[in-house]
Amino acid sequence: MTRFLPDDVLLMISDQLWYQKDFGTLFNLCISCKQLALPAIVYLYRMHNVKLGGSDEVEVAARQGRSGDGTTQQNQAVSRWVHLWKTIILSSLSQTMYPYCRYIRALDLRDLKDLLEDEKFRADFGNDFFSGELSQFRKEMETPVKVKSKTKRPLRLNIIATLEAIGEAITNQTPVLEELHGEITPAALLRWIPKLPKLQQITLWNGAALANGVGNFLHIHSPGFKILRFYTWSAPDTDPLFAYTLSWFQDLAFLHMVRPRYGSVICSFPSRPTAAISGEPRDYQSLLDLKLDNIKPEAMPALSMLKGCTALKTLSLAETIGSTDLEHTQNDIFLEVISWLRDCRNLQSITFHKFLSGPAVLTPILLESNIRLVRLEVTDYAASKAKDFH
Repeated sequence: MTRFLPDDVLLMISDQLWYQKDFGTLFNLCISCKQLALPAIVYLYRMHNVKLGGSDEVEVAARQGRSGDGTTQQNQAVSRWVHLWKTIILSSLSQTMYPYCRYIRALDLRDLKDLLEDEKFRADFGNDFFSGELSQFRKEMETPVKVKSKTKRPLRLNIIATLEAIGEAITNQTPVLEELHGEITPAALLRWIPKLPKLQQITLWNGAALANGVGNFLHIHSPGFKILRFYTWSAPDTDPLFAYTLSWFQDLAFLHMVRPRYGSVICSFPSRPTAAISGEPRDYQSLLDLKLDNIKPEAMPALSMLKGCTALKTLSLAETIGSTDLEHTQNDIFLEVISWLRDCRNLQSITFHKFLSGPAVLTPILLESNIRLVRLEVTDYAASKAKDFH
């Protein structure tokens, strides 16, 4: 008579393998027998971000194809990429043996967008992908291009509508999702967030998607939310909207903003001192990591508005062209930035790119006995004018 270990013991074994990041053993458990497969699959999905890595694999295959190895490897890579995403989507519709979606902790829709935009996918795999149960997600452009050739017309998808429809289905079945990344509309976020109580971080293309009450929704439905990233913020009345949105993130630990909107102040920090991060210091004392890239010269003086962020462990600032000398042109701002950094007693890592006054700002910080940096990176400055810093 065959004897099996109790289910709780199998879960403990799988949990330990997950803790050790032992993918090979977990995979072998998945293909050995049904009893071992269920607990192993749960932890196998917890180990991996559902980015699936398809775009990277296809790019490598394409380079090999250009070097003379043919297109077979590229076809195989796209086929695996298609199969992986199709499995995830089907599981959200209860069409797979196991509910894979329920194990997902990180969902990266940017990779799915790369797949939908891939030429080989659109030409050879698109029609098969959007067949059967997945036909409901096929959102084509309303005005297709007329093609005179008799060859098969490549699939012309409305990418944003397709991603939103697929994301809607997946988020219905992801109760433990912690990370969400992609080009997501405000309306979609408002629908998805109440279904994601474990959500801890979001990466968006346009920060304007956080407007219309999204910050409030995150505050209510995702109490553990900590990390926010976005690449641009483009919308009417950007400054007050951004300030209002930030007011809901009092427990935010990581804020990463790049490509600030032209004419805005540090990715549209408002000019009113009490409106955003420069407001009550208690509101942003939980912020641990701050990264601002491509800061416009006209936005550099607003760095002093960050004085409420005193719990920082990591700070990264990068100007667009490196033309602003705060020390000699706006010395009051220069001194306020030094004063702010002196209050950041937990700083461990500082990165300044194209920041002309960076060495002058850092020199007194490095002399502070209460600040112990473990990483320092400063680039694109005049070394001849930074003797004290050196």
